[in-house]
Amino acid sequence: MKLQYTRIETLDIIRGMAIAMMVFTHFYSYIVNPHEIDMLQLARLDRLASWWCVPLFYFIIGYTLVIQIDRKSRDGYSNRELRKYILVRSFLIYCYGIILNMYQVGLQYVWHWSTLQIISIGYIVTYVLRNTSNFLRILLTIAILFTSFALAPYYGAHRYQGEWDLLRFVEGLIYSGGNPIFPWIVYFLIGSILPNLKIRKIGVIQTCFISVLLLTVAIVIRKSIPMHKYPATLTYNLLFMSASILLFVVIFWVREIKRSGVLVFYPFKVFGMYPLTIFMGHIIIGMYLIKFFNILRQGNLAEFLLIYVMTFIFIGAIGHLWQKSEFKYSLDWLLRWFSYKAMKHKELAQSETLYASIK
Repeated sequence: MKLQYTRIETLDIIRGMAIAMMVFTHFYSYIVNPHEIDMLQLARLDRLASWWCVPLFYFIIGYTLVIQIDRKSRDGYSNRELRKYILVRSFLIYCYGIILNMYQVGLQYVWHWSTLQIISIGYIVTYVLRNTSNFLRILLTIAILFTSFALAPYYGAHRYQGEWDLLRFVEGLIYSGGNPIFPWIVYFLIGSILPNLKIRKIGVIQTCFISVLLLTVAIVIRKSIPMHKYPATLTYNLLFMSASILLFVVIFWVREIKRSGVLVFYPFKVFGMYPLTIFMGHIIIGMYLIKFFNILRQGNLAEFLLIYVMTFIFIGAIGHLWQKSEFKYSLDWLLRWFSYKAMKHKELAQSETLYASIK
C-alpha cells in the first residue's frame, strides 16, 4: 500500500534560494564591466551569493536524499532497487556535468571536476552512509575538514583543470578539482544528519543556538585562518555550514510549523522544483544571449539588475505554469524518469523528491 506524504516546502524553498543565488552571481560575472563603479555595493552581494550558493545547494541535497530513501523504503522498494536508483541518478547527473563542461570549457578540459560532478559523488556517499549514526557522520565531517586544511597548501600548485590524465583526475576528485570531495562532501553529510534530529523534537531554539555557536567560532578564527572558497578553508566551511543550517531551521519554522510566508517564499519554491533545468539552462542559454547581444562584461549595474529581475520573473512564471505537468520533459523530469526506469517500477515520473512524512 502506497503511503501518503506531506510536502516539505522548505526543501523547495532552500533549493530555490540556492539556484537564485547561482543565477545572480553568474549573471553578475557575465554582464557587469569589471571597471564599473559599484555605487550599490553589489559586489559584496555577489560575493555572498557566489560563496554561499554551492554549500547551500549541497546541504539541501543531502537532506532531501535521506528523505527520498526513507520514503521509498516505506513504499516497499528493495535495497537492490534503491541502489539502482541512486547509481543511475548519480551517473546521469555526472553526464549532465560532462555536457556542461563541453559547453563551458571545451573538449580539452571535459573532465573538469565541478558542481554537478561532486553532486553525483554526494548521492553515492550519502546513500552508503544512510544507516550510520549521526555521531559517526559528525566524526567524518570533522576528519574531512581537518584533512582538507592539511591539503590546502597543495591546491594552488596542483589544481586540476580538466585535462585527461588518470592520476590528475583522481587528484582532482580528491582535493584539487573545482569542487573536490575534500572538503565539499561535508555539506552532504551535514544535510543528511538533520532529518534524524527531528527538528520538532530537538527544538528550533537549540538548533539555532548550535548554528550561531558555529558561526561565532568561524568569525573568531577568521583572523588566524583567512576565508577562501578555493581552496575552501576551515573558516569558510564553518561559516557557510552553520549559515545553511540556520537558514533551513528558520524557514522550516516559518513554513512547516507556523504555516506562514506563503507568498514571500513562493518564487523560491517554484525555482526549487526544477533546479537542474534552471542551473544548466541559465548557463547555456543565458551565456548565449549575453554574447548574442554583445554585453559580455560590458554592462553597467542597472543593466545587470534589469536582466536579473526579468530572468527571475521569467523563470518563476515558466515554473508556475510547468508545474501543472510535473515539469514534463525538463532535465529534472528526465532524471526522475530514467531513475525509475532503471528500477523497472510502474511509477516513472512522480515528483518524489519533494515529499516526506513529518512526525
